[in-house]
Amino acid sequence: MNKFQVVGLAVALAVGTSFAQGSLWNPTAAYGIVYFDWIDECMNGPGSTFEEDNSEDPCYKDHGGWWFGYVAGPSSGGDAPECGPLSKKSSELNSVKAKIDGNWVTFVGPDGAPSNCEGPAITDIENGTSLLDDALEIEFSIGNGEKIPASDIYEPDIAALAVNLSYADSYAGKSPEVPRDFSGKPGFCLTYESNHSTFSEPDEGLGIELGWLEDDASSTNKIPYDVWHTKIPAGTGKITANFPWKPWGDVTGETGVFRQEGWSGTGKWPLSTAIGQMRSVKIRLKGYEETKVNFKLYEFGWAGECDGGTPPVSIAVGAKAIVNFSMVGRTINMLVAKPATVQVINLQGKVVHTQTLTPTSQKMNLSNLPTGVYMLRAPSLGYTDKIVLK
Repeated sequence: MNKFQVVGLAVALAVGTSFAQGSLWNPTAAYGIVYFDWIDECMNGPGSTFEEDNSEDPCYKDHGGWWFGYVAGPSSGGDAPECGPLSKKSSELNSVKAKIDGNWVTFVGPDGAPSNCEGPAITDIENGTSLLDDALEIEFSIGNGEKIPASDIYEPDIAALAVNLSYADSYAGKSPEVPRDFSGKPGFCLTYESNHSTFSEPDEGLGIELGWLEDDASSTNKIPYDVWHTKIPAGTGKITANFPWKPWGDVTGETGVFRQEGWSGTGKWPLSTAIGQMRSVKIRLKGYEETKVNFKLYEFGWAGECDGGTPPVSIAVGAKAIVNFSMVGRTINMLVAKPATVQVINLQGKVVHTQTLTPTSQKMNLSNLPTGVYMLRAPSLGYTDKIVLK
C-alpha cells in the first residue's frame, strides 16, 4: 500500500488532481490513491469527516485504493506469516520492483516485514508530492514455475501490481471484505508502456485479472479461484487500451475482452458475477518461463476515459490553476469544477472549519474565526493556499 501522511501541517500540500487523465488514477493523484467512487465520497462527499493529516482515517484505512505488489508461485521467496499466511517474499526470480524517487525498490510489502507489510509510499510522507516521474514504473520478474503434466501439477510463477477495492486484512490472509458491483461501468482502461511479448498460452503473460474471494480455500468451494482475465496488448511506445466487460468468444478478433481460466470444469461463475462481486484488480505477469517485463503505468480508469495525455503537473502552493479564488473581507469565493471538501487550518495544525463546496455553492463565511494566518486546503483538488483574516 502507499499511504500519505502529513507530518507537519506547516508543510504545504503540493499535489495534482487525479481527474484530468485516467478517470481513476494517474501519477499526480493526491495521496497516490486510486479514486474509486466510494473513496471520493468518503473524502469529499456531504457530511465527510475526512482528516487528511490522520493516517488512520477510515478514508485511508477501510476503502482500499492503494497500489501494492505481490508475488506467488514456486520461485517466490519464503513465506511471510507476519504479513498473513498467503504472503510471499520476493526472490531473485519472482519480484516486483518500482522506481520511486529515482531509485528501484521492492514494491512487495512482506520484503520489509515485520515493520512494513504495506510496502513503500509513492508520495512524500511529509508534503504529499508525488515521488514518481511521469508514470508508476514497475519491473516484473518471474521464474519457470512448476509444470509437470504427467502429474497434473500446474503452478505458475506470478508477479503482480494490484489495488484492493476495500480493506483487506492481509495479516489474516483474507481477501478484501467488501465486494464492489461494477456492472454499471463499461470496463477498465490503461495507458502504459511495456516491453512484454504476447505469450502463446491464453492464461499466461501480462494481463488484467479480476480478483474475487481468493481466501476461500475449502475443497468444495474453490470456484472463485477460476479467475476472469484479459491480456494486455503488446506494442511499442505509449499505448491506451480499453478492456470492456465482454466475455471472450462474443466478438471475433476483438482484443481486451475477458476469458476464464477454465480449470474448474462445471459450475463456473459467469463474468457478470465477477464484475458484480469484484474485490481487487491486478496487473499480473504469469507463466512458466523465466521472464522480466518493464511496465510504465500512466493512467488507470473506466473504459473510454484514458486519453493518453500527459498527466497534469503538480500544483504548487498558491497556484490558481485548479480553482478560481477570491476573498472579500472574511468571505471566500471559490469556484470548483466538482464537489470538494475545503479545510481551514490554523498555525497549530488544527482544522477549524470544514465545508463542502460545489459548482453552485461557492462561498465560505469565516467571520467566526479569530484574526490570524490560516492555511486553506482542498485536498482532492491538490490545492493549498495561505489566507490572512483581519
